[in-house]
Amino acid sequence: MTHEPEQENDGPAYQAVVYFNEFPEFDGEEIAALIDNLDEEEEELAEVIKGEDSNENGLRLASWSIQLGELSVILLVHGVPSPTPYLIEQSRLQQELKEDLLAHKSFVLVNVFGGEDLVGVEKVILLHKVALALTQLGATGMTLLTNEMTYPAGLLHDIINSEEEGYADDDEEGEGSFEDQIARLAAEGNPVASMMQQVLDATRNDPSIPIQREDPAETEADPDREEEGDEDDEEYEEVSESVFSALRHAGEPFELLASIELISAEDAGLGDADARVLISRGFAQCGVPDMIYVSRDPDEDLNEVAALFRSGFHYMMENGPVIEPGHSMGSDERVQFRFEEVPAEISLPFETWEMLHVVRG
Repeated sequence: MTHEPEQENDGPAYQAVVYFNEFPEFDGEEIAALIDNLDEEEEELAEVIKGEDSNENGLRLASWSIQLGELSVILLVHGVPSPTPYLIEQSRLQQELKEDLLAHKSFVLVNVFGGEDLVGVEKVILLHKVALALTQLGATGMTLLTNEMTYPAGLLHDIINSEEEGYADDDEEGEGSFEDQIARLAAEGNPVASMMQQVLDATRNDPSIPIQREDPAETEADPDREEEGDEDDEEYEEVSESVFSALRHAGEPFELLASIELISAEDAGLGDADARVLISRGFAQCGVPDMIYVSRDPDEDLNEVAALFRSGFHYMMENGPVIEPGHSMGSDERVQFRFEEVPAEISLPFETWEMLHVVRG
């Protein structure tokens, strides 16, 4: 069920499916240039290679390989609809948007490899950059396979390009803040932005959830951490005004990186048919442990647990994967949660490198 991060070939893949209404005619150099212009922290372009372009029995296939620093991008262009329409059908999009995406006639499977020395979120960010570049060339949307979330091209473009109008941290107010961007899009009737606005409204007033280690003396962060300048700390620098930096260093916007899902006990490998299982999806690909919570109380409010998942994710995106079995979290003296090793009987319908079992303390 779990895999060591360095064993990338045995762990979760970094993939996205990008949809087109017709077979896209693009040049790999053009895609590489669009990606390179998106983020000042992006590595310089190393090499672009055009692969085979074939058209046999009415099925056209093409491929491109793009090397960006330590990361490799493989684009596999297919002249047929995606074989996984359920990824669109199961999305939270309004039916009209679903039907628009389901009408696609071609798709690009995007694969990101390499970067063993990079934090995993860099690969997820690169998937978004490739998808954004493809939307400028006619793509109608994409599904990120790391969290199985589907994004229409318009919303993806508006959110990721929000830094053009000035991006601010969520704690700040102003026209360029992420919350303001979502509010504007929701007011314009964007259905996905409306969904994200509801999530923000539900969590805006939640207090920060502190981490408590087994030794109370270790609860506070190491005061020498910044002064030592450890190499690992360099991956968690202060958030800049770029939305990509917000994704990279703070895990915001959450919806572009991960998701929280409710699955059946059967899907979790449990024999208790009445149990409800809340899981995270996409945390591991961002470099922090996924989480799982099993509820056997039909009246339990799982929104509280989902909020804890999100708080834990943001805490680790800012501080590194520091939450381990034996630690606890809580928003007040009444609500406390503990992190444990995942029981052997629990399995998941997808692969992950590392997972924490969350239980009420």
